[in-house]
Amino acid sequence: MLSSIANAKYPDTAPNIPSGNRFLSPGAHSVNGNGMPIPWFFQQESATAFEKFEMAEDDVVLATVPYGGATWVHKILINLLHGFDEEGVHKTIPTAAHTTGQVFVESIPQHRIVPTNEAEEAQEAGRRDMFGDWVFEMLVSQPNPRLFSTHMYGGMLPASLLSANGKGKLVVAVRNLKDLLVSTHFFRGEPKDGWLGNEYGKGSFERFLDPDTANAYGSVFTWVKEMDRIVENLKADERVLVVQYEDLVTDLPAQIQRVASFLGQGTLAPARLDAVVRASSFLAFGESRNAGMTTERCLTMILAPKGNVRDWCHHLTEDKWKEFDEVFKSRLANCPLAEKLLDYQRWDMGTDAKE
Repeated sequence: MLSSIANAKYPDTAPNIPSGNRFLSPGAHSVNGNGMPIPWFFQQESATAFEKFEMAEDDVVLATVPYGGATWVHKILINLLHGFDEEGVHKTIPTAAHTTGQVFVESIPQHRIVPTNEAEEAQEAGRRDMFGDWVFEMLVSQPNPRLFSTHMYGGMLPASLLSANGKGKLVVAVRNLKDLLVSTHFFRGEPKDGWLGNEYGKGSFERFLDPDTANAYGSVFTWVKEMDRIVENLKADERVLVVQYEDLVTDLPAQIQRVASFLGQGTLAPARLDAVVRASSFLAFGESRNAGMTTERCLTMILAPKGNVRDWCHHLTEDKWKEFDEVFKSRLANCPLAEKLLDYQRWDMGTDAKE
């Protein structure tokens, strides 16, 4: 149902990309100034403004690899920063861009967009359905501490965050790359060219491994390598935290406490921790959906990844995954951030681990 809604609402902006990848995939020449393939909702002026943005000490930037759990980690951060008091009572705060759902910095324009034709009108309606009717200044003026979420990486993040004497904190969310491939493949249905390619294209497998992939935001291998450099640079200042999707699945309360400590909140009171865990769980997402979610919220929810850990084991053959491993080793050698992903990318973990 959600796929049919999305297909009806959003324009076909990437006719040369198989349909299963169009939602977050660009056309052949849709790239920004950094040469990164961009999705149809990408607002270059806001992306550029974010690079030059002056961070405050208590600002938080969430950078997530596409399909790496952006919605989930964003929800956790909102609940910790603004959601509950020490007794676990939900706070009432002014509605802002960062509190209503998944809003990427690069998804909202500098000024309200006025479409000039039906195609632009359809595209803008789709963008607003996904990300709300916000403009960049509304994101800047959100209640402190401010939260900025993005799929951008490396030098596209604010220079005032990345500098040696920078301000603000960075949360980097990652997920094992094999499950990322599976999520990419199945997003809004399987693509016409399947896993391994046919007359419609090269297939999800080769497209994912291609250094020059047309997938939105480019190669995830490049994303991980660039973010590894930033993580290493910010470690000394204790201004960066890596959150791994699989750890959230394994022990959500422990990971929420870990994030809270990073944010300077210390040990959470039991009532507050319990409230944040409940509000940040997949069950909470399900309850929201079953409680008569609006079309806008449903469309936001389809951005969540295919969430099973090691689901990749149920797709393709061992030989193809060995081919994947060789690319992983060659492109991410001596990369500490990549090493965190390997435990969930091993074929030899046993049958039980694959279920």
